[in-house]
Amino acid sequence: MKKHERLFSYNLSISFDNRKIKFNSLQFFHLFQIFNYSFIQFIQCYIFHYSIFIWFLEKKEKMQSRLIDKSIPRVIFIGDSGVGKTSIIVRVTTGVFDASPAPTIGAGVRPISINVNETQVKFHIWDTAGQEIYRSIVPLYFKQAICAIVVFSFSDQRSFDSVPEWIDLLKSQADHPVPVVIVGNKFDIPERAVEVNVVKKFCTDNKYPFFFTSAVTGEQIQQLFEYVAENYVAHAQALEEAKLASSEEPKNCC
Repeated sequence: MKKHERLFSYNLSISFDNRKIKFNSLQFFHLFQIFNYSFIQFIQCYIFHYSIFIWFLEKKEKMQSRLIDKSIPRVIFIGDSGVGKTSIIVRVTTGVFDASPAPTIGAGVRPISINVNETQVKFHIWDTAGQEIYRSIVPLYFKQAICAIVVFSFSDQRSFDSVPEWIDLLKSQADHPVPVVIVGNKFDIPERAVEVNVVKKFCTDNKYPFFFTSAVTGEQIQQLFEYVAENYVAHAQALEEAKLASSEEPKNCC
């Protein structure tokens, strides 16, 4: 970008249908020159195509949900773009590190099976997109989630600063309480932009379990999913025992 262009480059946002759409002023200026649109015409065109795109993703999610066995628990990954959500999921499901995974569009789902006390616990791992443009459709994937794994990158301070925003989105949009686990990824990098003690204090103060992972080395990734599986089994057993105890209580007949 040239120096004079940087002077006129700034971020804008507009609200449409309860969604905030972000764009860069310089990008729009270049597109005005190409299409010779007025500002109003271009905004109308942009909103129209954006609405179609969001509609398509919503339809895709509904069709995808119909094809997936709803009896299998859902674990959802959320967090900013580029923090390594997909790399973590690929690592635990295939055992290898994918150095250049394709950006997630909407969400993707992968099955996984974890051994808990000699019993195989099956999950569907939902990998959601972290880009701002997809933020409004992420809540579609909160349905039936038994755990939300909020991921940030140790290489990006902004991704850690966004963690409370993702948790607020989950709490405000989910139709039931969803347990949260914080994951700091790219823990293997030599120079970290996020301080470990700051992360530990945040998680301790808010009573969130946390793991520091590396998709490159595989550090703590298996332990993360074992923790999720063990807690799910323990919670399910506690509910079953409470239900059984309630059914065995004597009832007054008069």
